[in-house]
Amino acid sequence: MGANQCCPIVVCENVLEADIAFLVDGSSSIGRNNFRAIRTFVEDLVSPFVHVVGEKAVRFAVVQYSDDPR
Repeated sequence: MGANQCCPIVVCENVLEADIAFLVDGSSSIGRNNFRAIRTFVEDLVSPFVHVVGEKAVRFAVVQYSDDPR
């Protein structure tokens, strides 16, 4: 579900500390549309935690790898 689709808004409030990392394939074999779908998926997973993100709460990391070094 993308952010523009009709769905109930979920907000996580009583959450313990957590470190959550995403490893995202950004290589050319994925394609632009699939990369956008992955980005939307990650956004949808993270958005319920937006109010509990912090140094002593939930922390997120995203690492993108690809066939094009930068």
